[in-house]
Amino acid sequence: MELFKADQVGRAGVLREVDRMQASIRRVLANVRGILHDVRKDTTTIDDLRPSLKALAERLAESCGAVVTVSVAQDWPDELHPAAAVDLIRILEEAAHNSAIHGAPSAIWIELSATPDAMMATVRDDGRGMISGLTSPGLGIRGMRERASLLGGVLKITSEIGKGTETVLEIPRLATAGLRVDRQESA
Repeated sequence: MELFKADQVGRAGVLREVDRMQASIRRVLANVRGILHDVRKDTTTIDDLRPSLKALAERLAESCGAVVTVSVAQDWPDELHPAAAVDLIRILEEAAHNSAIHGAPSAIWIELSATPDAMMATVRDDGRGMISGLTSPGLGIRGMRERASLLGGVLKITSEIGKGTETVLEIPRLATAGLRVDRQESA
């Protein structure tokens, strides 16, 4: 859609109509998402992380034809609080869907890694990249940033035309202390 809009230079009427239609679609989508979240009452736990990411990879591969690779580092913590696990999974889902829908990639990589100082969750693709500055972030990006903040982390999105997009959630290790659950509590 953004590429189409970029080609419409000098056609203000077309751009206004497309913007109006996009805004309307985003409002409907926001309502549907709100209803779905109310109905689903997410009960995801960290034990669901790897199966959820595998299922996401399979859905994306089927829907957009991209090769989707999931990589979870051995030292990725397995004691995240259920609410933190839900937020993490939802961020990865949104970023991956954005790649599939907007980037037309041939490959998408979903990677969870850890360093002594931070945990990183990355979604990157080899798609067409984004045109920056055309519109404000949509509800999906806003939602990812809000969830990142709840996790004590920061969301960074970088993109270059023709070279894909990378979305990185970085959570400092100090912030993860409040996101962990005692294994006895989760039993």
